[in-house]
Amino acid sequence: MGNTWSRQVADPFGEVDLDLGEAVPEAVREAIRDRKLDLLCWIADETLPKGDCSDLARSGVVTIGLGEACTKPPYWQEVIDQQPFSRAMILWHEKSFERARVLRTAEIGTKQGWFFTRNAEECLVAVCRMIATLGLELLSDAPSWIARQLEIPEEPRPLPCPREYPSNLASAGFIARQAWRSLSLRMEARGRRPEWFVALRRDPSLHYSVSGKFSPSGLEEVPHPPGSQMADPFLITEGDQTWLFFEDVPAGKIKGRLS
Repeated sequence: MGNTWSRQVADPFGEVDLDLGEAVPEAVREAIRDRKLDLLCWIADETLPKGDCSDLARSGVVTIGLGEACTKPPYWQEVIDQQPFSRAMILWHEKSFERARVLRTAEIGTKQGWFFTRNAEECLVAVCRMIATLGLELLSDAPSWIARQLEIPEEPRPLPCPREYPSNLASAGFIARQAWRSLSLRMEARGRRPEWFVALRRDPSLHYSVSGKFSPSGLEEVPHPPGSQMADPFLITEGDQTWLFFEDVPAGKIKGRLS
């Protein structure tokens, strides 16, 4: 890519050729310091450096964590293991790349179909939104923002292992399982009309955030008029009451409303 205006603005430090766990070269550090940044976003999860970062930006450095495995492309392993959620994290480094605080975590439903690379797309969208939110909060009141982040426990940030492409055996197993899954879903859906609905669970011990795994046990379908559909639910708590909001699509309509 040529040295265009957009490249100069979006990537003022040029190409940084780092191996995983290598220290940031002094020339690059000097270039970063000259920009007098409020916050440095280091978004390459395969080239996470090591060493001091306290002098790179006034409010520290944020890095990202894409998934939990060491496979290429990101989130391939989540599909192989049929995990219900794929995660993306934003971590804040106050003084060094070896220690961090987890500021934000997004959990996106893992797409188990053939187009599994869409999992990475959706998680990267979540990363962009989380970083934008942090930036707005920092611009609003930097001292208060830093004080809030310092309340979060700091933990060692181990270097991620180098990402590797799956073996031929793993790829063949994925193709076979996906083919069987597609056939099974087609057979189950034969003669049935797909529709959206909402279910809730009252036992907190079965929640994914507690158990770390999805279980359909205890889910109760929320009743709705015949022919209508419900989607995109979210909960709002006020005092000792919790309200369920969702998109309500009346029978025969293609547009929904908030209910």
